[in-house]
Amino acid sequence: MKKHVHTFIWIKGILAAGALGYLLHIVEFDKIRAAMAEADTLFILASVALLPLNLLLCAWRWQTALRRVMPGVRFRAVFGSMMTGRSLGIFTPIELGDFAGRAFYLKHNDRWELAALAFAERMPALTCYLGFGLAALAHFLVIRPAEATLAWELVFVFGLAACLTLLFFVVNPSMAHGVIGTVIRSERVRRELGFLRRFSRRDTGLLLAQSALVYAVFTTQFYLLLLAFAPRAALLESYTSIALVFFVKSCLPSLTFMDLGIREGASVYFLGFFGVAGAAAFNAAFLTFVVNRLLPALLGLPFVLRMNLRHSARVEQSPSVVPAE
Repeated sequence: MKKHVHTFIWIKGILAAGALGYLLHIVEFDKIRAAMAEADTLFILASVALLPLNLLLCAWRWQTALRRVMPGVRFRAVFGSMMTGRSLGIFTPIELGDFAGRAFYLKHNDRWELAALAFAERMPALTCYLGFGLAALAHFLVIRPAEATLAWELVFVFGLAACLTLLFFVVNPSMAHGVIGTVIRSERVRRELGFLRRFSRRDTGLLLAQSALVYAVFTTQFYLLLLAFAPRAALLESYTSIALVFFVKSCLPSLTFMDLGIREGASVYFLGFFGVAGAAAFNAAFLTFVVNRLLPALLGLPFVLRMNLRHSARVEQSPSVVPAE
């Protein structure tokens, strides 16, 4: 199993290197380096300053979901769980370490249930990615009628169908539980997903509102990073392009390590329609990865270490088994 995981990571790493290498060739590395050297560090610092708010909102959303499984969970434990997941998720295929890290950090009898809850907690966020992305795509096709090809129209139709379906099940989690139980005829799966029947409309509404707040913060971080390299970037057109970047990233399967190359390529493509230089778009997207993915993963390492120390302490304190003579 470990061999397959390592092979998967290597493949995604190679694909990421290839995608980034291609973009560096197309955009030109010298231009990217020059733009990075001339960046306005004030905007970069402003984006980094929003990171704590981003993380606190994500932890608040995770706590909202957790309260249906662990009613008395404290925010400190919730935050540690989330940061552990951020750290482990960056090194594992399709971020499975995020789900496992959150589950193993918390003291709960059924860690499979927590891992499933961590996956389910992402669905409101995905709904926001698709919903805001579709609004941005509609605006993009209206102001750029030449780009309104059949391919983009099909993307909009299928994206709208996926978004509405996902929204329906997010708002009606008990029905989602029933559908999954019908498709996957496993008593264990139905039991592990039983928390879905305990969510109320108020819970799901709050999760969607929290996801929208998180979305607003990290898209603003992206925009601030864009201003560091393209100070004249228009507000509406920039947010439209940024929403489309995350829309495309959400629709495509995770082909590269941490979506490196996908995010940057989409940024260069969409922002280019509004006169933003490729080097500025590339740098803004890449630094968004550094600020919102890589930096939290590094900040989460102490929480991973703490979890390992707690596990070691439990092993040492457990009574040793002495074989009967």
